[in-house]
Amino acid sequence: MGCLEASKCLNFPSKSAIYCLVYRFEVKADSEARFLEAWKELTLLFREHCGGLGSRIHWDSQGHFFAYAQWPDQETRERASDLLPASAQAWRSQMTESCLKIETVLEGEMEIDLLT
Repeated sequence: MGCLEASKCLNFPSKSAIYCLVYRFEVKADSEARFLEAWKELTLLFREHCGGLGSRIHWDSQGHFFAYAQWPDQETRERASDLLPASAQAWRSQMTESCLKIETVLEGEMEIDLLT
């Protein structure tokens, strides 16, 4: 017999308002270290000053980076850039200068969270 509501069968945590974004980065050749440094520092600033919950970055099979970031809710994410300290601008510049393309590919509220 199957379970029609997986969250009840497997004791998943209940849905929350966590807002997530997935980014894709096409990084210039030989700029990976500078890009990752800027990504890390910006992520830490968003966590420290803006209420961000953090991010993870990965390398995909096509040779690009992708990352997802978590926020308590969409409103916190939308006002985050206004709360960054002035030092963030240098990291933003370094990140954009390291990339050929930066795009947000997905965003939305978390449904089920099984990460630890």
